[in-house]
Amino acid sequence: MNIHALTNEGQNSMGITVVLRDQVPIGRALERAALTALGLPLPQERAQIEAHVQSESHPDSPGSPTQQQASSVTDRLRELATLHREGLINETEFAIAKANL
Repeated sequence: MNIHALTNEGQNSMGITVVLRDQVPIGRALERAALTALGLPLPQERAQIEAHVQSESHPDSPGSPTQQQASSVTDRLRELATLHREGLINETEFAIAKANL
């Protein structure tokens, strides 16, 4: 079985290793095909996803939580209250969990 290594390097007439820039489009096409086959985002899609994740991690105004963040804290507090009411967590655990919100 032969295993081939893809490379964009070759040797010039003097035997010096050089980058074969004319193969860059072929490399990009191979990368797109591989990422598509694996179900992974393409580089430009990945950049958009990373930008979206970055914007989501920084709220519009640092001092005031967004509506969604406030809602999730409220939901979590309700879950904790239910666990406490049902006796699944004690008073100390409930107080610690509330403080961590």
